[in-house]
Amino acid sequence: QTNEFSDSLEGIKDHTSPDVSVVDGIVDRTPAGDPSQLHDQIKETTNAYPETDTCEDEIIDILAKGLGRESRPNHGDLVEVSFKGYLEDGTIVDDVASMVCTLGDGDVIQALDLSLPLAERDERFELVTDARFAYGSLGRDPDIPGDATLRYEVHLLSSSDPPSYSSLSDPERLSMADQKRERGNYYYRREEYAFAVNSYNKALKLLSVPTANQSTERTASTSELLEELEIKLLNNLAATQLKIQAYDAAVKSCNAVLQRDPRNFKALFRKGKALLEQAEVDEAIPILRLVHEMVPSSSMVASELRRARCLQQRERERWSRAASKMFSQHDSRSIRPRSRFFGLQVPVLKYCIFTHLVCVTVVRRFGTDELLAAKRRYCSRGRKNVSSTLPGFSGFGSTCWMQTDLGQRSLPDVYRFHMTEKDRLGQRERRAAESVRMTNTVTVAWLLWYMVYD
Repeated sequence: QTNEFSDSLEGIKDHTSPDVSVVDGIVDRTPAGDPSQLHDQIKETTNAYPETDTCEDEIIDILAKGLGRESRPNHGDLVEVSFKGYLEDGTIVDDVASMVCTLGDGDVIQALDLSLPLAERDERFELVTDARFAYGSLGRDPDIPGDATLRYEVHLLSSSDPPSYSSLSDPERLSMADQKRERGNYYYRREEYAFAVNSYNKALKLLSVPTANQSTERTASTSELLEELEIKLLNNLAATQLKIQAYDAAVKSCNAVLQRDPRNFKALFRKGKALLEQAEVDEAIPILRLVHEMVPSSSMVASELRRARCLQQRERERWSRAASKMFSQHDSRSIRPRSRFFGLQVPVLKYCIFTHLVCVTVVRRFGTDELLAAKRRYCSRGRKNVSSTLPGFSGFGSTCWMQTDLGQRSLPDVYRFHMTEKDRLGQRERRAAESVRMTNTVTVAWLLWYMVYD
């Protein structure tokens, strides 16, 4: 870290700093967290209270009994504890005479958060915990190494009901919220982003609850301190949400900051970055350009702005290629190769003509067969030669064989019968001709469609 941030915890110096990666005076050099680890971290915080006095990787030994099971604290209660922590070789690493914390808020290590709800008031117990419920593989510089098993001697001094935030005075609210902010920063440095989000949200909730006994004469300095702390929390919350790839939530947190401070370049930068990760490039570029104008010396802002412009250029090239591909077929028709005839490829044209001829032949053959079959029906059974001198029978030749299954008929009856059958044959001929015309129409329409849209 530089001296510029040595005494700055997201305060006035930090707001004027050109380094947008600073979170409460900490330069962010950690990679983005894996979202798959978020579920495991949240699961550990939600399963904070087992039903038995022992849990995996923890051993609790009662040294002195307390005031009974009814005096055990509940989730959210304020508890006062004193404890000492030891390494396996007996080295003291923690010695706290009195500490007030809220159970379940992550104010202490997870081993204490898990064990204190099982302790009675005024009870003394010894707790041996694995590293994953204490300081993990990172340890705690400079006294606790990574993956260290710790032993604690804990005394539960007192417990009380959850505090009513509305009854707290402004200085008390500022003090409690700032403690939770610092705890969130601790988790952020350790890349335990789920716990950091929890701490920041708890602090914001504490500040957002209206004060019941709030005086109308709240000083300007107090209001300024409250607003400044709220801006710090929202900014740090947005940075943590970016780490866990919760981009929608990060944009909302940045918008909340910008409502209070429209020129807050950290919120602007993180909003632009979140929009860029959501592929909202056109919205992100103006924001990043504004931040670059505000802090031109920031290499991180310049890098993100270059990345946004590259993404925008790539998107424009993709759309340009798609548009040119769409219109290239129409533009190529102005140059007709020799292998095309009126816009049609020669093999396709031959295929169309062949298909058309086959269709016409089949239709005409079908109509002829139907006419012949109808004529044969007239002469299928007992036949009688009738003179063809009757008018209207020129199409049947010199003679006509008539069906006589009903016996002898008079000449007018035979005439009417033949005229009726001739009308039916004419209708079949007309239908066959219509089929041929329909085939011609469909073939021509298909050829025109191919010439226009191919």
